[in-house]
Amino acid sequence: CVFYPQDASSGNLAVYPSIRAPQGANSSGAVVLPVEAGLTCAMDADSCFHHSEQARPAQSAEPVAVPSFERRCSLDVCEADGVIHWIVRDAESGEEVSRHPESDVRISISCKFHVFGSQSESDAYMRRADGGVSLDGAKL
Repeated sequence: CVFYPQDASSGNLAVYPSIRAPQGANSSGAVVLPVEAGLTCAMDADSCFHHSEQARPAQSAEPVAVPSFERRCSLDVCEADGVIHWIVRDAESGEEVSRHPESDVRISISCKFHVFGSQSESDAYMRRADGGVSLDGAKL
């Protein structure tokens, strides 16, 4: 499921037909979804090819250079003069590596749900011997 809480000028999502389609995954082209506030797309990400357009700063058509972080980094969020910024810092020195206004940040959260027809089906899944989900050991 993809949900856009706010409009953005880039980062559109392309979703291709199911790879299980008899005519093939690219048989009828992609559906391109713009980044518009309130838009939601529910899809089976395991059976649909999909990708997003590179997110860019607002009002820019130029590609964004791929950042290079030589060491571990941490992320801070701060507000200054009414503008929220996301700050990437070197984890060891605390030095600021880059700063981005929140309006230029695209957040992507991915999750997978398991839906069962009965409690016994759910219990059987939770007891899987192949290292599946285990609530007791909090292994996901």
